[in-house]
Amino acid sequence: MSSPSLTLDRFVRRIPVDEPTTNLVTALTKFQSNPSEIIAIVSKEGLPLGIIRSQILLDRILKHLLGKPTAEGLKSASLARIKLKSLIEPVTILPARMSVSEFWRSWQENSLTNSSDLLHLLVDNEGKLLGLLDRWSLSQSLLVQRDETPIKPPSLSFEGLFFNY
Repeated sequence: MSSPSLTLDRFVRRIPVDEPTTNLVTALTKFQSNPSEIIAIVSKEGLPLGIIRSQILLDRILKHLLGKPTAEGLKSASLARIKLKSLIEPVTILPARMSVSEFWRSWQENSLTNSSDLLHLLVDNEGKLLGLLDRWSLSQSLLVQRDETPIKPPSLSFEGLFFNY
């Protein structure tokens, strides 16, 4: 299926990183300035603790603001009560040097698929974060090896969906 020497480190996608003590403004700025929908949360030593998804953060902010009957709810001091630590989601942490075949065996044994939303962070030999496992690139690589035909990501096209009257 895959070359025994092919390892997950070929499929690392860099993502923004922050510590669990980061403030709301910093997190929002990182989401705004990066195309990524997630921020990896790491310890001071660089060890991954989990992720924060932009959608979850925005939902929490909206719920907080909509719960306020007046414009007072828009004050940043009020938003400071949103604790980012409470938004950290668990992830699966894998060594980047893990072979793709070993990853595939673990996947088939269901030990890596407890949740379809669970993301995989890759770490170096010291356990420090390298990035997110790019599952699309990994899947594409496996399909190319199998079929020798590259697969392109789906493109969204709205052409032809609108009618002119």
